[in-house]
Amino acid sequence: MRRTLYGPDHEAFRESAREFVNRNLLPVADKLIAQRFIDREIWLEAGRNGFLGLEVPEAYGGSEAGDYRFNAVLAEELSRASAAVSSSFGIHADVVAPYLVQLTTEEQKQRWLPKFCTGELLTAIGMTEPSGGSDLASLKTTAVKDGDDWIINGSKTLITNGYNADLVIVAARTCRASRRRPSATATSGSSTAPRRSSPTDTPPISSWSRPGPARRRAPRASPCSRSRPACRASSAVGSWTRSASRRRTRQSCSSTTSGCRRPT
Repeated sequence: MRRTLYGPDHEAFRESAREFVNRNLLPVADKLIAQRFIDREIWLEAGRNGFLGLEVPEAYGGSEAGDYRFNAVLAEELSRASAAVSSSFGIHADVVAPYLVQLTTEEQKQRWLPKFCTGELLTAIGMTEPSGGSDLASLKTTAVKDGDDWIINGSKTLITNGYNADLVIVAARTCRASRRRPSATATSGSSTAPRRSSPTDTPPISSWSRPGPARRRAPRASPCSRSRPACRASSAVGSWTRSASRRRTRQSCSSTTSGCRRPT
């Protein structure tokens, strides 16, 4: 049965997506399954074809299609290679993009979005936890404000793109006493101790780095209590910069933070 959902522009886009899959994914399908991640050159080629910026404004290098049917066409064609490949692209281009477009400062948009669209910056989102799966109502990871820093404690697992991501959105509660549904705000940086964040009252995009030995910092008690109605749960967007050795995450694509440290 012929579908009427898509128009000529969508079908022309489908041809481009199908050619990309035939050239870059199907010939290496077995290799991708064995190594459990998508080679960076494939991401770069996707960026050159304009497949990664469908939700990003043109001012930052995207195409801002404004029509989710293009995203659906891309997902359908990528699924011809494998559902896992389609999921990996979807996390980056469909799920993470709105966080970076809507919740970041102008400086952060300029810093991240152009490379996001070219495939130079690969992203993931850390929601799933060992104890509660993807149920955000059971979220246990916390982000506690400590001066200009946010101290993040918790564990994440089964994170799509987690093995080789450059920027990771991390869902965390900013008030341990609250049981409200987490919302989304942001933090960024590298794989160890937090260094500095913007001085705001909500979880910001902060910069983490590893210039030397990791700082050991014990999280302070949550600054809020059950008696304070301002307590709320939100999500912190966090990122870790890949180390040259690529030993910062397990190949099982799990990411873990404990006392602001990750396994090496």
